[in-house]
Amino acid sequence: MENGNLSYTQKKGVTDEEELVITNQINSLKNDSQQLYTLKNKNGERVPIKKVRVREEMSNAQKLKETNQYVNPRNNHHIVVYEDGKGQLKETIVTFWEVVERRKQNQDIYQLPEADKNGKIINTLQENDMFVLGLNDEEFNDNKIDYKYVIQYLYRVQKISAGDYSFRHHLASTLGNKDEEVRIASLKKWTEMNPIKVNLTETGSIILA
Repeated sequence: MENGNLSYTQKKGVTDEEELVITNQINSLKNDSQQLYTLKNKNGERVPIKKVRVREEMSNAQKLKETNQYVNPRNNHHIVVYEDGKGQLKETIVTFWEVVERRKQNQDIYQLPEADKNGKIINTLQENDMFVLGLNDEEFNDNKIDYKYVIQYLYRVQKISAGDYSFRHHLASTLGNKDEEVRIASLKKWTEMNPIKVNLTETGSIILA
């Protein structure tokens, strides 16, 4: 009974004792739900959680300039294969974070490392780039207009990491067939496979990228 009026439970034939039990259960549920979003302070009192920080273990965290904060550079954006000033073949890996920073500073995305700035870029790799693998330059030039021949050697970049590039045949429909995969796990293997970067035109022609 509330202010001389029947409560909802009383209208449904619920006794005062049963209504008290229901009310206590409701209050208990309210209290439990509130406890889900609280933590004890140093005095043991429950206080609401207003902000959460998540800590993440990273082996390649990038430090923000002039702060004591770090960011996750996420995945690799591309790899640059280049020759240094002595003609030695090398690679450099660039993360998405570095690319964003270069864009903000109006710099070229593809750059040589500062230590080898006098070198020469041989090629760049990003996921889904297309390459002809296993043909030397002469074989490619002699057959580049023979579409049926060249597509036998046409692969897309599937994954890139330091010293390990995975290519999948462009017609592959699954990732499980090892016969459709080519892995280049050294710069010596890179030289042997002679990757030639290409683009496909709207008419289906294969041209140098």
